[in-house]
Amino acid sequence: MVCCRWVFLSLCLLLLIAPDEGILQDVTFSQSQRLSMKILKDVRSLRLLYNEVQFGNQLTQDSAIVMPSLPSASMPYTLWLSMEDEERLVSSSQDLHVYWVHVHANRMHLLGESEQSQLAQSMLAVQMDLSDLTLQVNSQLWSMNVTLPPPPAEVLPPELLNPQSEWLSKLQGSIILRDLEKYLGKVVRDFTLLKSRSQQ
Repeated sequence: MVCCRWVFLSLCLLLLIAPDEGILQDVTFSQSQRLSMKILKDVRSLRLLYNEVQFGNQLTQDSAIVMPSLPSASMPYTLWLSMEDEERLVSSSQDLHVYWVHVHANRMHLLGESEQSQLAQSMLAVQMDLSDLTLQVNSQLWSMNVTLPPPPAEVLPPELLNPQSEWLSKLQGSIILRDLEKYLGKVVRDFTLLKSRSQQ
C-alpha cells in the first residue's frame, strides 16, 4: 500500500508541476526525439535481459497475450498523420505515465530487495528516462499554453498488483516491456514528425 501511494504521489508531481522557464527554453522536439530513441534502444536491451533472467530464454511466444491496461501503439496511418501537435503530445504524456507505473510496479513486485542486480538497475534507468521524457513532453505542452493532462485515475489492474502466480507476474513484465518497445517506436515517429513540422 505504501508503494502504491508513493507511485501515485510521485507521478502526480511529475505530471502536474509546471516546468520552470529554463527547461522550457532548452527542450526541443529534436532533443525529445533523441531521448526517445535512446530509451527505445535501452528497452530493447532490457527486454532481452529480462527474458534471459526470468525465463532463461525459454519464453516461446507472448505476442498473442494482451494487457488491456497498456496503451496501444497501433493506429491507422491517416489518423496518426492528422493528429494536432497538442493532441499528439497530450496522448504521449498520459501514455508514458501509464507505462512508467507498470514498469515500476512490476520491478518492485519481482525484485523486492534485489535493487543492486543488473536487471533492477536497468529497469530503474529506463524508469528515470521515461520520467525525463514525460517532463520534456509536459514542458512542450506548457510552452504551447496547453493545460497539462492529469494522471489517469486508475492505471494498475488488480492482476498486476496481485498476480495468481510468480510465473504470471514474470510474464506480465515481459509483456509490459514488449508493448513499451512498440509504443516508444510510435513516440520516435511522433517526434520525427513534430521536428519536421517545426522546421518548415
